[in-house]
Amino acid sequence: MQAGLQAIKANGTWSLTTLPPANELWHLIQLDVNNAFLHGDLIEEVYMCLPQGYHREGKTPSNTICMLHKSIYGLKQASRQWFAMFSIFVYVDDIIVANNDSNNIAYLKCFVDSKFKLKDLGQLQYFLSHEVARSKKGIPISQRHYALQLL
Repeated sequence: MQAGLQAIKANGTWSLTTLPPANELWHLIQLDVNNAFLHGDLIEEVYMCLPQGYHREGKTPSNTICMLHKSIYGLKQASRQWFAMFSIFVYVDDIIVANNDSNNIAYLKCFVDSKFKLKDLGQLQYFLSHEVARSKKGIPISQRHYALQLL
């Protein structure tokens, strides 16, 4: 255990600092990327049969297939390509943004929305079955709501 801690300390993984004061209430918002897996560009050739109902009698040759250029839901490469494109601060297609300046958040939202259609879910309250509360004393996180649903 000590060897592992020393290695982490030696490579600069973290440094000790004081906890920021909780009364500096950072803005916490939650966003969702609409149709996230449809944004990934494919790097290999992927072919599929024509979708049901697309085949037009006499108009489409029987040997016609589709060559995909972008991911579609159900394609095994879809999640990999999405994450390759946008993996720094996203869990699947949900994003939490924290900053002490609401102008920075607005700028980031506009930028990301220009690339992907976003759904602004507002102030962070729930994320991955965790309830997030805010107060001047801190930001407690619990699974109270989830536990009550299980009962």
